[in-house]
Amino acid sequence: MLFASLQKCSGRRRAFTLIELLVVIAIIAILAAMLLPALARAKETAKKAKCANNLHQIGIALQMYTSDNKDYLPALPSGTTMTANAIWDLPRPMADAMSGGSSNLYRGIFYCPGSVLLNSQNQDYWWFYTGSGGSDHRVTGYQWIISRDGTRGLYKAAGGATTLTSPRGYLTKITQPYTNSLGTAATELVTDVTPSEDGGSGRNGQKFIDVVSTNPTELPTGYNGSHMGKGAPAGGNIMFMDGHAEWRRFVDMQMWGKWSNGRNIWF
Repeated sequence: MLFASLQKCSGRRRAFTLIELLVVIAIIAILAAMLLPALARAKETAKKAKCANNLHQIGIALQMYTSDNKDYLPALPSGTTMTANAIWDLPRPMADAMSGGSSNLYRGIFYCPGSVLLNSQNQDYWWFYTGSGGSDHRVTGYQWIISRDGTRGLYKAAGGATTLTSPRGYLTKITQPYTNSLGTAATELVTDVTPSEDGGSGRNGQKFIDVVSTNPTELPTGYNGSHMGKGAPAGGNIMFMDGHAEWRRFVDMQMWGKWSNGRNIWF
């Protein structure tokens, strides 16, 4: 009987105490806290790499276009006016010339995966944009330092567009920088979206989060840069006139563009 009783007791399974469970939960929480930032960094690194690849593909498209058009970058036909005022807007004929024609086969490369646009709507919504007089332009996820009307240094003949500060200006030929002080390898052609708003407390008194939008129903949180850090952009990818793309830290960026409502453009 004693042997049977001891055998029965030795077969019992001991349960975890409350203290032991709390210790296990605490260890899991610590490991998760250590792992999540690493996962976030890996995700952002992947976005940066995909974004840089997009710009590389855009560079190839522009090289192909200009090789067939005497080095001239895409522009509107003479006498054409359209409402694409934002630096990330492209008149439809220009966008279509770079995206595979009427099929728009390659429109996906026009959107950085970190773009605030894709947080609120999908690519097709912005590509086939119809809001705010948008039936004649496409809203993209990059800043285009390309003249819309083919006039060197200007955005287009009509007012209301983003203006650039010298020695930066809108380009017409892929072999002709805006100023002789910069070569094609140092002249920006297409860049990540990096906006700010006057009156903030960040660098040079700028606000970089929820920058004012004229379309609050479409972008309820306003504009942010495509690659944000803590309270300010971390930087952005830049595609240059010679076709190469590279990462530029925000500390190395300058505020080159000004738009309406106190909005500014960095690259």
